[in-house]
Amino acid sequence: SDEVTFHVGEDNNVFYVTRGKNEEFKEQNLKPTFKSGRITVGVWSCYCGDKMGPLVIIPKGGTITAKRYIETLKKYFIPFYRRMRRKYGLGVVIQEDNASWHKAKEVR
Repeated sequence: SDEVTFHVGEDNNVFYVTRGKNEEFKEQNLKPTFKSGRITVGVWSCYCGDKMGPLVIIPKGGTITAKRYIETLKKYFIPFYRRMRRKYGLGVVIQEDNASWHKAKEVR
């Protein structure tokens, strides 16, 4: 399983260095800014063998916390895990990275 956070409204294009008098203020060298309205969207999913698990959009700002991680595991991962154990046997395990919510006391 893994999760990712996207920042909608954030421009991740390549930055260029300009030179010359007022070069940085020419319209073709300006990029739009977002003073408000930027949205953070978190997504979680998992897979096992040839089966994809559910794609879950994390609510309210899109950031993962230990509490949200536990809720996601209970609601989405555990049913998927049980199906995969029936299909593949007892060797099915969950692999996590070193994210802070994976190591949180309440998650362990």
